[in-house]
Amino acid sequence: MLVTRTRFFLAIVLCSLAGSAMGQCNLRTSFRLVTNMGGGTGTAEVRIDSGVVTSGPVVSPGTSTNSNSIGCFATASAVATADYGRLSFVGTGTANNAPGNGVIFRMDEFIGAQPKALFNDRFHVSSSTLPNGTPVVVEFTLDFSGGIMIVDANPFSVLSATLRTTNGTINLQRTAPGVSVGTINTTVGANVDISGNLLVTMYAQGILGGTPRTASLDADVSAFSSIRPLTSGVTLDFCSGASYTRCAPDFDHDGFLTGDDFDRYSDAFVSGIPSADFDGNGFVTGDDFDFFVVAFEAGC
Repeated sequence: MLVTRTRFFLAIVLCSLAGSAMGQCNLRTSFRLVTNMGGGTGTAEVRIDSGVVTSGPVVSPGTSTNSNSIGCFATASAVATADYGRLSFVGTGTANNAPGNGVIFRMDEFIGAQPKALFNDRFHVSSSTLPNGTPVVVEFTLDFSGGIMIVDANPFSVLSATLRTTNGTINLQRTAPGVSVGTINTTVGANVDISGNLLVTMYAQGILGGTPRTASLDADVSAFSSIRPLTSGVTLDFCSGASYTRCAPDFDHDGFLTGDDFDRYSDAFVSGIPSADFDGNGFVTGDDFDFFVVAFEAGC
């Protein structure tokens, strides 16, 4: 049996569009759980869609369980969460087929490849001391963490993380946990539209046939987007009223600093995964743990 472990890769897309018509403040979550089999007596497919809403967080759970008289069984549960600047997807499931009878076992998207979670927002660049038209530099930071695991004879996954602006000044792509940073040039008085997307797709294709096998799908991924002006005397006023300030020790990116953050960072550090590289020097060492503890105790 092949175990594929993609330590992460998550899909955030940050798009900046000054003055476009896309600048609505809204959130959405959507995903599909598939536990399909011949002669199944449960749910073959569950589709979750929050629709477009304006206030968050949007928390959307879903569960699908199915079985048949031949011995096939599949169950999957997931929760997608969307808030302004904070997106996450957590899911788990197990399945087995039976001789001569396969199972379709998936966690994916269903609305035209719609992301698991997304936000759209707009900020206005303002200043009490600088006149309209004054050049301004704004920094975008994309911090993503977590991972997925597919245990299956023929696993398949599609995941992506990008950070970009429509004017081409940022086109960052990552395939591992960590932090990406980029800047855009704008002016006082400008409006800038942004969006964030999280996408995770997992298939267990090894149990599609009739050779008896088992499979499992697990995902726990999250992303946090922070946005701040680098030009003195400038503020960013967001349509949503949200704060895009980054709190580094908030390891699960839920907007609160709790013991869960300490526990999750400790697990990441012990495992030596890239998201535990707290000082961003490319290595996971004792210094990272020390820096995290100092930041955690200082609070946000």
